[in-house]
Amino acid sequence: MNKRKENMTEEQLQKAYDLIMTEAAIIAKHFPDDVLKTSVNLYEQGYLQFKFGNIHLAEELLQETLNLALQTDDFINHACAYRGLAEVMLAKGDIKMAKSDAQKALVCFEKAGDTVGVAGLKNLMAQINSQGRSL
Repeated sequence: MNKRKENMTEEQLQKAYDLIMTEAAIIAKHFPDDVLKTSVNLYEQGYLQFKFGNIHLAEELLQETLNLALQTDDFINHACAYRGLAEVMLAKGDIKMAKSDAQKALVCFEKAGDTVGVAGLKNLMAQINSQGRSL
């Protein structure tokens, strides 16, 4: 994950959320059958809920994201959904699921040829392993 996202203020997060919800309404109205657009938007909603600290809502949204993402052939979409779920599982202290989701995300980023995604996943996996050892 990039540092800019990590350092967003509450006000910036709220503005982003408002825009994402506006986008959701546009997708629902103009692209109701577009699974990819819906999945990406749900990912954005879920990740912002995670940043707000709403872990359970984030998990629900990201699981729905994954369910939709897997209906597409977009490996980046799959990877982002798995990565988001891995971060949520890490926050919940479910190291086993965090590792599983992170590994699936890594495979998807590799299939897509996304070296930036792979590098970010390796950092996340190091965090997961570190927290797993400290339990």
